Amino acid sequence: RWSKQYVAAKTADIKAMEKLIAWLPNNIPADDATSIVHGDFRFDNV
Repeated sequence: RWSKQYVAAKTADIKAMEKLIAWLPNNIPADDATSIVHGDFRFDNV
């Protein structure tokens, strides 16, 4: 999900971010603890 949000909002190509997006799926931690992530941080929504 994070990668899709980044791609939808990006304004320039950043090679390091493209590498990170490719790296993340193969490096997900084995721990499957449930957590909540707020994906819309901005001053009027925190």
